[in-house]
Amino acid sequence: MSVSNTSTNWTLGSYEADRNEQIKQFENDPLRQNGTDTGLDNVAGNPTLGYGWDLEVQSLQASLDAFNNANLTVTARQLEIFAAWKEGGDADFVLPDGSINTRPVTVNDVYDAWSTFVITDAEATLLLNNEVQEWEDGLSAALGSDDLPQSTERAAMISVLYNTSDHTAGAIRANAPTTVGLIESDPTNDIESAQQRAGVWWEFVFGWNALRPQDNLEAGLQNRREAEGSLFGLYSQDGQGDRTPSSTDFGLEAKTVIQTIDANTSRLGNGEANYIEYYTNRHISAHSALDRIESFFGGLHGSRSRRC
Repeated sequence: MSVSNTSTNWTLGSYEADRNEQIKQFENDPLRQNGTDTGLDNVAGNPTLGYGWDLEVQSLQASLDAFNNANLTVTARQLEIFAAWKEGGDADFVLPDGSINTRPVTVNDVYDAWSTFVITDAEATLLLNNEVQEWEDGLSAALGSDDLPQSTERAAMISVLYNTSDHTAGAIRANAPTTVGLIESDPTNDIESAQQRAGVWWEFVFGWNALRPQDNLEAGLQNRREAEGSLFGLYSQDGQGDRTPSSTDFGLEAKTVIQTIDANTSRLGNGEANYIEYYTNRHISAHSALDRIESFFGGLHGSRSRRC
């Protein structure tokens, strides 16, 4: 059974728009905000354009097809240098004295030749839609009958997978075994459903190569994992799409969520203090969180496993 109570409370009107916005702001926010981008970006040493189209990773033919489908304006010289680089070939270069030097093309030559290339947000969005469909297909294949419907939860999953995993079903299951396992679990009641959702949220924010005390990760990646966790949602939605427990019906869910976070945090040993500080600073939890929930919502049944 997949995650229940998924949300279609779109910010931009559709699944595709919300999914793309989540990816765009972290893949190339200047392009998203300004509408155009000039030249190629250097992402982990690879020449990249748009919202993550990696010229190193993509095959020559795949890139040429994508350029054509997105109606990109690419000069003959840019295509010549790109093709020679991908195929390990040579190209002619004019030296300062006017002579011709024929030599192998390097990645720096690609950056130079493409320095005047301009891509628009609309063109980059077409490229993104073309590429991200492979992750959509891979996630559906990985989850099978437990597949997530088009929802903010699925958008969050696609964003994190696009950033951390290859697109195949096997790669997704290998890179996210705990998350996939939680989504495939079969909750039999509201408490188990809340545990499932909180467990997936925890994997997004903490388990998925971010915010672990032993890791030295850049703030941008940490922020991305937090944003993806927020998009997935720590709480299920009510009839109005509200994700914040605000009635007695949601009091037990709030307690269950904090208990689940506590249980995961207790596995961290010496790193626990870092997480307690993180939760407290973001008002997710605090030392007296369970008591305050009990007081606010009244006498709710269910026992607490431990306190933050």
